Amino acid sequence: MVDTIDLHEDLKSIVKEGWLEKESKFLRSWRKRWFVLTNSTLYTFKESKVYKNPTEVIPLKSVTTIKSAEDETNKLHSFKLEVGERKFYMVASANNEKEQWIGAIGKQMVKLIQRGKPSFSDEDD
Repeated sequence: MVDTIDLHEDLKSIVKEGWLEKESKFLRSWRKRWFVLTNSTLYTFKESKVYKNPTEVIPLKSVTTIKSAEDETNKLHSFKLEVGERKFYMVASANNEKEQWIGAIGKQMVKLIQRGKPSFSDEDD
């Protein structure tokens, strides 16, 4: 069963948002998108602060890798997310912005993993 995300509810927990360029899946062209990171999901939208009809919905629990990708894209300040076989390439306007996005997404991924682990009180002796 696929988890359904309540967009309105999830957007109550915005961690970071801002403009990045993203490589499109089919045409491989670069498009400016408004990225919104919540506790559990990364969304992209065509307009800033207009939270409807996301162009991408990436559940963080499905992300396996996030790292710099300048060598793959030949673009400064680029990074990628790997989700199964799919790779999402993004470009920030500056290196510190790229590092902030990688750090923020990575931190939320770790928090999700920690939330999924049982606490000591849940374990049988």
